[in-house]
Amino acid sequence: MSQTPESLDRPTQRERQRAETRERLFQAALAEFRRHGVAGARIEQIATSVGVVRGTFYFHFPTKEHVLQELQLRGQERIMDHLADLDPDKDGVTEVLEAIVNGLEAGAEVVNDGPLLRDTLALYVRHPIEPSIGDDEPRPLVEVAAGVLAAAQKRGEMRSDISPEDAVSVVFSGLFGLFAASASGRGHLLRDWLNLVGRGLAPE
Repeated sequence: MSQTPESLDRPTQRERQRAETRERLFQAALAEFRRHGVAGARIEQIATSVGVVRGTFYFHFPTKEHVLQELQLRGQERIMDHLADLDPDKDGVTEVLEAIVNGLEAGAEVVNDGPLLRDTLALYVRHPIEPSIGDDEPRPLVEVAAGVLAAAQKRGEMRSDISPEDAVSVVFSGLFGLFAASASGRGHLLRDWLNLVGRGLAPE
């Protein structure tokens, strides 16, 4: 019996089981990180809590940092959810900044652990978000935010002596530092940050 295009796209039972195991390991690793910190987390304990052998963890996550990279990716998806609601024809600098802040706050709520959030944000120092991977694979997060800023720049709503991509890189660098700080005073700092960066990107 020939397979339809729909059946070819549908994941097999083995693929579903593999994805389920990966998600269980991911959640178990986060729980272990919250209890003992990333440095103190034991791979053996993570694997045992899921009922698999140690090698299964390494099959899905070669290192503990790969777990943080997955958490980082999911945080970026939260930001993308907010950026996707923007309209390049009318939204500008303020809306982009607020969307990024709101997305980061949503991601921080999911992490719900100060040390783990700082460890995740520290990845951006070692592996910063770049406008592209190689020559022809744009990073959607930067691409979308920069696209809205580019449209605002053409309308004269953003200064012309800085590229939208560079502006986005500066925005993320500053925000990650703020979110790595204590959450208790973050609200006040974010308000000041939004005001200062908004003024800095405004046309003279």
